[in-house]
Amino acid sequence: MKSCKKCGETKPLTSFYTGDRCTDGYRGTCKQCATKTQCLPAKENGVVPIPSADRLNELFELVGSDLVAKKSRGCVKSGSVCGYKRKDGYIRVKVDGALVMAHRVGWKMYNGDEPTFIDHINGDRSDNRLENLRAVTSSDNKSNESLRIDSTSGFIGVTWYTPTISTKTAKWVAKIAKEGNEKHIGYYIELKDAVLAYNAECLKLHGDYGLRKVEHNLNKLRELGL
Repeated sequence: MKSCKKCGETKPLTSFYTGDRCTDGYRGTCKQCATKTQCLPAKENGVVPIPSADRLNELFELVGSDLVAKKSRGCVKSGSVCGYKRKDGYIRVKVDGALVMAHRVGWKMYNGDEPTFIDHINGDRSDNRLENLRAVTSSDNKSNESLRIDSTSGFIGVTWYTPTISTKTAKWVAKIAKEGNEKHIGYYIELKDAVLAYNAECLKLHGDYGLRKVEHNLNKLRELGL
């Protein structure tokens, strides 16, 4: 017999799922409660709400980039690193039955609030150190998200333009997006000129949030010896 940590009822072991990492070989929550446990519904902005900062600090300790369990719960042992890495690079962790983003948990533990957008400054979505997190606007978040590389150039914001009129010369074109609108920067004969023009506009419009894109372009220029 075993008591369920969720409902408190004592039930036969057949009422529990097995767990290789659990001390007694069975999970702490009965099958019935496990079936009922679902992720919390997301708010209108798509962000799943998480418990209070007090509750989070009761459950976890942020050690570097990791959320470490303060006490044993079910299959999670005290002192173990919590969460798993998704294919997109983000770390998710279970908090009171709900799967939430680990970087949002760490932020709320120390800052107490829940910004709609939290950005990873260095672009590494698994690096949840407090110094690598910052609250941003929707526009700033998009400026620093995964890099889009145009297939015709390998550079961000620069593509090869071939005019439909044969008398006109094919050139490199630089464009940039800001708050959903695309801005035309200009046409250039030399690839390097187009890239540098984009970089300058990127820093002007996005500031520090565009640094990753600028650095990517500069590295590509170095690779080409330009």
